[in-house]
Amino acid sequence: MLKEKLFAKHLFYEILAFPVTPNFKLKFLSVVVLFCGSVILCHAQTLRNPFNYPKKMDFADEVVFRTTMDTTRNRFEKIVINGSDSKVPFFHYINKDNKNRFVFVLNGIGSSKDDWRTPNADGNLVDSLVNLGYDVIIPDARYPGERSYEYNFRPADVLPRGISHGKRHEDANGLYQVYNSTIKDLRIIMDFLEMKYTSTDLQFDFIGYSMGGAISLILNAIDKRVNSVVACAAPVNAPLGSALEAKNYIWPGDIMNRLKDVTPKFYSRFIHAPTSLLMGRTDPITSEQAATEFYDNIPLKDKNLKFYEAGHALPAEYINDATEWITMHNKK
Repeated sequence: MLKEKLFAKHLFYEILAFPVTPNFKLKFLSVVVLFCGSVILCHAQTLRNPFNYPKKMDFADEVVFRTTMDTTRNRFEKIVINGSDSKVPFFHYINKDNKNRFVFVLNGIGSSKDDWRTPNADGNLVDSLVNLGYDVIIPDARYPGERSYEYNFRPADVLPRGISHGKRHEDANGLYQVYNSTIKDLRIIMDFLEMKYTSTDLQFDFIGYSMGGAISLILNAIDKRVNSVVACAAPVNAPLGSALEAKNYIWPGDIMNRLKDVTPKFYSRFIHAPTSLLMGRTDPITSEQAATEFYDNIPLKDKNLKFYEAGHALPAEYINDATEWITMHNKK
């Protein structure tokens, strides 16, 4: 971006010094401004991808727990593999009749993979997906759940609160690591499954809640293996928005750039797979306007936006809406 701006500035002064009529200068200068503006705009719309990682030949995978789920002989496993920079534990619910369909279920920053294991007031999303014929993958994001030791056992949901009050640069960097490392880890889990099933023809769908929804949206923009996404109560303008809302607080430019790199709204124009946004109309984290703007910027016809009369906690019907979207886009 800096090079384009310097080029425009240099060209501006060259034109002013050139010995031609004022009208010619004005017309030519207008063309140059339009040209340079287009160059800068195109640069700004370039997909940033800080989520690349070295491909692994050895995942050091280990099944640390295994059991039969029910009389259908469906199985449950807990697996640990080497992620981008630490060990990654995840649950694998196995439908014995499934061959290539996998749904990732991603939790918010204040919860963990364990919260999906038992039915609650919203029903059981995992059982619904397994009964529909899918394998279900539920990892812990970096810092929540079993990975809390990576942030000195602090509760991970202090990170966005710290940013919103503009108190700690460490919280901003920590939140960046949550997103960045988790997205890399998800891509590595997909690599692992392709290796395990000796196939690059696997179907990967994603259902994410809150931060999990935001991560799903970014992943949809950077990894072509994503088949479809359901983002539930996703904070599309955060974490950058939280930092910008911190009044009278000056954030260093490098931190602001990092937060921008993990904010979904800057990836909306690059989303490629069918996407459903299930949002609360009165969500204090993501406004109806912000969700609508994000939806409008997705360059797809196959997209959906539904508002519930709710805040950040969506009503039970979101589970049926999520599974219906995944099923509707089940290609195999």
